[in-house]
Amino acid sequence: MLLLTRTAAARHLESYRTWERQSLAAPADCRRQVHFEDATYTPCPEQEVRS
Repeated sequence: MLLLTRTAAARHLESYRTWERQSLAAPADCRRQVHFEDATYTPCPEQEVRS
């Protein structure tokens, strides 16, 4: 099983939290909702893999 590096996981979590806050602050903004939904997907482990 491939695991993300800690920095990659932290970066993904920060992106998720940012878009979550923005999405909750403006629920009618479709652009923010789309970005938030994109951030909920699991990142591809091939991008940054722990050695």
